[in-house]
Amino acid sequence: MRLIGLGVAFTHRIVNPDAAATVLHAGRGMAIQGPIAANGDKMGTLYQALQLILQVVWFVMIVHIIMSWLINFQVLNLRQPMVAQIWDGLNRLLEPLYRPIRNILPDTGGLDLAPLVVFIIIIILQNALANNAGFFFGM
Repeated sequence: MRLIGLGVAFTHRIVNPDAAATVLHAGRGMAIQGPIAANGDKMGTLYQALQLILQVVWFVMIVHIIMSWLINFQVLNLRQPMVAQIWDGLNRLLEPLYRPIRNILPDTGGLDLAPLVVFIIIIILQNALANNAGFFFGM
């Protein structure tokens, strides 16, 4: 495929016969955006991004839980500015996840089951993504 645009000749060869080339009209000329593979490269990126987000949330929750134990057993003190800032930041990040679940769960006193429920939801979402990976990768 040969495109002439902006006074420059673009030569593009499609290696994969199933691939399609996307031509973009840019101003007065034309440019080519390379082949878009039929195997779902862009959806694979979405799959990896979703998995990464779930893993980051998992890690932040683990840090929050361990820090809450250390604060409750008085290993860490909230009067220390760094500890207070980290604790406040983690609470601000995770409270939007915990609040709707706390509204549904019955009151269990000092035991907070919201992180456990969020962990179960994350595991379910990761398994659902893994089981449907073929959709993302075009298999």
